Amino acid sequence: MCKFFSLSTGKPGTKERGLNLQSASFRSGEKTLDSLGEKTLDSLGQKTLDSLGQKTLDSLGQKTLDTSEQKMLDTSEQKMLDGFPMPSPAKPTAKLRFVDVAVTATANEFAGIYRNKQYHQADFDAVIHRALAAGVAKIMLTGMSLSDVSFNLEIAKRHPAICYITIGVHPYHAAEADSGDEAYLDRLAQAVDRAIQLDPCPIAAFGELGLDYDRLNRSPKEAQLRVFQRQLHLFVKHRFDLPLFLHCRAAFDDFCETIKPYLPSLPRRGLVHSFVGTCAQMKVLIEMGFDISVNAFSFRDQASLHMVREIPLDRLHIETDAPWGEISANLDVAKRYLVNAGPMPPAKKRDRFQLGAMVKDRNESCCIERVAFITAGLRGVSVEEIAAATWENSIKMFRLGHEPTQAEHLVKMRPYPIDAQIDELDQPIESQSAPKSTSQSMSVLEAMLKNNVVSKISILSRRPVSMVEGTKDPRVSVIIQEDFSKYDSTVTSKLQGASGVVWALGISQTKVSKDEYIKITKDYALAAAKAFAPLAPANEVFNFVYVSGEGATQSAGAFTPLFGRVKGETELLLARLGTADPRLKAISVRPGFVDAKAHASIHPFIPSPGVLENVARTLLASVFRVATPEKCSPTQPLGRFLVEAAMGEYDEQLKSSTAEGGLTIVDNAMFRKLAGLD
Repeated sequence: MCKFFSLSTGKPGTKERGLNLQSASFRSGEKTLDSLGEKTLDSLGQKTLDSLGQKTLDSLGQKTLDTSEQKMLDTSEQKMLDGFPMPSPAKPTAKLRFVDVAVTATANEFAGIYRNKQYHQADFDAVIHRALAAGVAKIMLTGMSLSDVSFNLEIAKRHPAICYITIGVHPYHAAEADSGDEAYLDRLAQAVDRAIQLDPCPIAAFGELGLDYDRLNRSPKEAQLRVFQRQLHLFVKHRFDLPLFLHCRAAFDDFCETIKPYLPSLPRRGLVHSFVGTCAQMKVLIEMGFDISVNAFSFRDQASLHMVREIPLDRLHIETDAPWGEISANLDVAKRYLVNAGPMPPAKKRDRFQLGAMVKDRNESCCIERVAFITAGLRGVSVEEIAAATWENSIKMFRLGHEPTQAEHLVKMRPYPIDAQIDELDQPIESQSAPKSTSQSMSVLEAMLKNNVVSKISILSRRPVSMVEGTKDPRVSVIIQEDFSKYDSTVTSKLQGASGVVWALGISQTKVSKDEYIKITKDYALAAAKAFAPLAPANEVFNFVYVSGEGATQSAGAFTPLFGRVKGETELLLARLGTADPRLKAISVRPGFVDAKAHASIHPFIPSPGVLENVARTLLASVFRVATPEKCSPTQPLGRFLVEAAMGEYDEQLKSSTAEGGLTIVDNAMFRKLAGLD
């Protein structure tokens, strides 16, 4: 098996970074086609529908709704909120802070999947950023099953002191744990033990466990009861120093009967989250020692509204239960109590996804203020009182530690404006020299993920990598690296045993100063080669694949452009490093016109360069494909070739390739031949 890693850098609001001049300068026009085509459809089709159909609907039906059905709705609202305070809570006078105790990061919606259809890329790190901007300083990622652990843990590691996890089996997944695999719960206990030992400790609670008879199609009642009891037994047996994170829906009597014998062995009790029920039921749970958490589902029937009003303030928590539980503006409680709530971030429909914007009809942590406002309104108190009390209750119960400083947020998140547009996201906040994501770096990463021989994939990046956010591939780890000029032992220890790297870091010479371009293109590559040479296993060489480009030369003339001169010089210096250190084998690959048109799977992860530049690239791409197809480097075979070169699969074939100064050079013609394109 082979271990190696790719390098990709990042900047606020864009996807993974990593490019050379060619891939930055040449992009096919997929997004131009999208923008032209979608607008044409909108202008031709939608306006016709609006003008012909909608007016008819309005004239025939809407007046009837306004005159009769609306009166019924108004009457229903009045009855629903009978006895509750009339005014909306006032706007807060200071910044509020919140703990969102329930977010399911592993839900399909955060991976861009709705009803089994992929609409957009995974964007959970953007979700976290919007939450932070909205005052949500702590987020608990609920575990639905054993398979969620590694995914949630990786998020918590990327965002320490912000994201915490729970580990357990949700009643929806009870059948999975009741399938006859006797070791399933043992592995669950081992996962909890390992998480507890980590520093900082990312685990906040054991769960989500409990009963849900509303969804018996997910797991039958008998399986739910068995797995609930077995988890309680496991928890007590191992004496985990954690509170429970509990689920009880349409199963109150069985829930209480099952958990009651274990109460003496639950010193930290726990939280019944997303509770929907009566005041009497809530009081039974409180008497058992449990706290109660509410969200939008708790606001949908009158009995639950009374229950929310009566929860003791020192036992109350709030949550979004995202991506579910959106608070619709049409809810009666929303109409009454959200009058003074803050504005929501911009949102786009799922099929018009835009990184940095919310997705319509998908709930997020940044919406938690709305839960606080409605809770405050129902109880007739200020939103500040609800925010302060629930913050203290959640911090205390789950031992969530200190509140991260703004500096810590910047290090971990590299924030971008919430209201930024795609074109604006291409502009870094802190530096104009942040390298860009390209079709090259995305094609390399995709090829790594698809290669079953690769046993480990480590990604060096300045920010979380959106392409791998939705994957549960255990081989993948993202290492946040702010400074590419030096690598301490903390980083190199994580890379030990790697066989090679695909170095795809760079930036267009037109985007930065000459000195900055030299630093990014040459200095960073040389620093990495020196640091990575000792990583390979004993008696093996480390393959350093440097992504250069056609036009690079080690014999620069007076009219040689900067990129050709600097890349050629970098190639020569890499060759000298290889001569001085036999553990290092440097290979320079010089792609031609990097063409991603046929590589649809990576399109969502490449930021738009802007309308004008996109149009220019589209025209240039058409010329290359028609006039000089042999100069093109299609991204799918290019990514696969770069990965295989890092694995040493072309060592024999490359012995006869042109070598300058001891460095193996793979020009575009050689790449196309080895990749089977010519």
